[in-house]
Amino acid sequence: MKTFAKGKIITILSLTLTLSVVAACGMLASTYAKYTDTFNRSDSITVAKWDFLGENDVERVNFTIDPTQSADVKTLVDDRVAPGTSGSFKIKLTNANTDTGIDFVITLDTTNQPTNLKFYYQPATGEKRELKAGSNTITGQIA
Repeated sequence: MKTFAKGKIITILSLTLTLSVVAACGMLASTYAKYTDTFNRSDSITVAKWDFLGENDVERVNFTIDPTQSADVKTLVDDRVAPGTSGSFKIKLTNANTDTGIDFVITLDTTNQPTNLKFYYQPATGEKRELKAGSNTITGQIA
């Protein structure tokens, strides 16, 4: 009878253990389900239009300034630049087709200019400044 009672105890313990495991799994599953959710979202973005190019639709423009073409013809002597000759040229930058501001850099290389030839620049909102011989960098922003 001891064997029968021992087997009955083992069966009851096994059943109790199995029920406890099943109950624990059920509680964990309901807790997990309580704190999880599924949702779908969508979004869109609008990208600003950016269209800035220099002369001939390139980002970098190299050109040579001919003083006889940019000089005031009344100050030329026999179609040549001479003391007292003056003139000007404009570099025009625009961002008319752009939704954003643009940072720009203009580099003027005046390395081989005669010592008495002076170059000046005047920002749209500033006073006239002399460019020294060598490489000069002008930076700014078009808003």
